[in-house]
Amino acid sequence: MIAWALVASVHAATVSGEVRERGTGDPLPAFVTLDGHQVTTDRKGHWELDVPEGTWTLRVIADGHLPLEQPLLVPVDHPVLVYLEREPAALEVVVEHRVDSPHGSFQILDQERVEHTPGTHGDPFRLVQSLPGVTLTREYSPSAGELSLRGAAPQDSRFYLDGIEIPFLFHFQEYASVFHNRMLERLEVYPSTFGTRYGNAVGGIVEAVSKPPEAERVHGGASWSLVNAGGWVRAPLPKGGAVSASARRSYADWIGTSSDQYTLWPAFWDYLARYDQQLRPGHRLALTAFGAGDVYGRLARIVDELDPLELESDPEFTFDRGFHAVSLRATDDLGTFVVQSSLAVVRDDWKGTVGDDHQRRIERYAWLREDVLVPLGDLDLALGAEGKVSAVRREADPSQVWPELGREAPLLARGVPVDEELGRFRGGFYLEPRLTWRDVRIQPGLRVQWDTALQSWSADPRITVRWKPTDLLQVRAAAGRYSQSPSLDALSPTTGDPTLTWTHADQAALGVDLALVGRIEVTADLWGKLLYDTVVEVPGEAPRAEDGWAAGLELNARYRLRDRFFAGMVLTVGRSMREGVPFDFDQPVALGAMGSWSLDNGWTFGARYRVGSGLPYTPVTDGLYLGDSDTYAPVLGPENSARLPPFQKLDVRVAKEIQLRRTTLSGYLELWVVPPVNAALYPIYSYDYRQMTYVQGPSFVPLVGVEAEL
Repeated sequence: MIAWALVASVHAATVSGEVRERGTGDPLPAFVTLDGHQVTTDRKGHWELDVPEGTWTLRVIADGHLPLEQPLLVPVDHPVLVYLEREPAALEVVVEHRVDSPHGSFQILDQERVEHTPGTHGDPFRLVQSLPGVTLTREYSPSAGELSLRGAAPQDSRFYLDGIEIPFLFHFQEYASVFHNRMLERLEVYPSTFGTRYGNAVGGIVEAVSKPPEAERVHGGASWSLVNAGGWVRAPLPKGGAVSASARRSYADWIGTSSDQYTLWPAFWDYLARYDQQLRPGHRLALTAFGAGDVYGRLARIVDELDPLELESDPEFTFDRGFHAVSLRATDDLGTFVVQSSLAVVRDDWKGTVGDDHQRRIERYAWLREDVLVPLGDLDLALGAEGKVSAVRREADPSQVWPELGREAPLLARGVPVDEELGRFRGGFYLEPRLTWRDVRIQPGLRVQWDTALQSWSADPRITVRWKPTDLLQVRAAAGRYSQSPSLDALSPTTGDPTLTWTHADQAALGVDLALVGRIEVTADLWGKLLYDTVVEVPGEAPRAEDGWAAGLELNARYRLRDRFFAGMVLTVGRSMREGVPFDFDQPVALGAMGSWSLDNGWTFGARYRVGSGLPYTPVTDGLYLGDSDTYAPVLGPENSARLPPFQKLDVRVAKEIQLRRTTLSGYLELWVVPPVNAALYPIYSYDYRQMTYVQGPSFVPLVGVEAEL
């Protein structure tokens, strides 16, 4: 035996290798054995053993991955590289209402639901259209991309990225949001009755939270679809630092330069770059730069209403808008309290040109925010303040009124020369004690706001009560006052009304969340709003203030197994009125259903169906002949007394994921199906306004996309 051991030691060999995860190539901590010889990999997945020459059985085990066993002939003249596959996801039931939120009504979406919901094309904000209380709008219609939360006007809601207010949420007509889905940590939606942390909004709040950069490894990918192409990367840096970045651009303008619809092909872009630094335990800095922009050209008037001669003489309208922002955010967890500070500067440049007529609006603003949370046992004290300093430069030199450009170039739509600079400081602070007593949480709060443009302040008391007798049942109630100041454009002495004042909304909501047998979550929300002095801006007219109300009932049922399956149904019934007239986004009924199923072999199948009442519009009842110009002028009927046909749409998605050694490839096919009878976008009229028809949107659109993740 001694002699055999001496001979074996002479013929011993060193075997080394690495253990990595299949699909990403990431190093794995693992337990490696060669029969009786054992070793644990280091943080880079590397291992090394000295064994006699011969045939051995290599076994590798790592948490969360399938074990591997294979024969190994020693000696080996190269490192042994082993890739382990992830174990199938555990059947983990997710119940959303268990999330502890200080707001009366909320929806929190994560990356899985964003990427797998049919019809979203992996775009985070498109999923918001499937949520209860959100008005269903039609793609490519004039209202596409405008988000109405619980009967509110789009301009009455606020959109944030990491706590910074951003100028717009969608690239033109809902093609894509201004935020890459791979940079998304979560998406928070508060349709009404939110806490005192948010202000200057009588509508709702949508806040995207970006994903922190990867602190352990370099990770990235590239994506392509029929709409855009882009890429993203996350990487660690020395001394506790990390970076991440993304960029996207549409490319249709590189293929064609014009069409019957566009004289200049639409093009859009967006980017985000983030640098994180861990200074010390509990103290972290995040520096972020982000921006987005759109440009396109079209004929200035509605093409379908022009005769061939008018079509030839119709001038081209060019739209060009983009914003850039830089923010710095610091988080300090000092044990006794947590402080988060944010500072940002934003520049929003908005241009529109028709021949020699042009408009330009440049807004620059600085944003400062401070939030403090003090835990005191059963009492948490939330308080904070924010301030926004804005400067707006507006220029317009129109030779005539362009009412067709109201949404894209409002200064040209007014037809009034403008050359002015406007400024304001708007700030506020809030205090919100959060008391927990047994199964009840009570959150009274007060928010105070000041606006130099109005030279006045508002005080908004609010309260939220939550009763949670069991882990499966929760009752929510919230009420309060919400205030919002008019935009600087609405207060302009040239094109607005300087006498406008605060818009106020008294809001209330009652909600019940129930998890049936711990799995199926059912939510019901009854809500209402009373609106005072809401600002209405109609193209070609001065803004005005109106009173109104909105109320509704939302029913939501959902079931979710993380990384495997989710399904849901949403029913919204409600009304939104202004001065006794249906509001532009009044939708009495909206229904939606969706589901997605991911298999162990990498296939994912899903479908989403949505149907909703048509939105109201003001019809043209007749045409008035004008002898001086030999033209007809429209005679309008009662405001918003007609409705578009009901809208319904089916989205079907099939996706496949393939895991290679260091790369995960995925692709999807989505089918967009709208019955022709439901594809109406907006009405158009004959030259004398005596005949009407609808412009039809696409009924069947196939969309494909691929992504490679490294």
